Amino acid sequence: MRRIISITIGLCLGFVRFYFPSAYVACDWLWPPSNLCGLPVMMIVAPMGAVFGAIAGWPLAGRSKAN
Repeated sequence: MRRIISITIGLCLGFVRFYFPSAYVACDWLWPPSNLCGLPVMMIVAPMGAVFGAIAGWPLAGRSKAN
């Protein structure tokens, strides 16, 4: 259970950590007049951050104490 929770937290934090800075870059620097500037970020970068966050959350959970 502890491993699932840490993977889920890592997934959410990775998503947020990758989404907001890349949305800022896309909407302010790359395509400022576009109202669809966050679409490439949402489709490419945010899932990549979620995967990296889940991978980072796996070893942080440690070993579970199973009998």
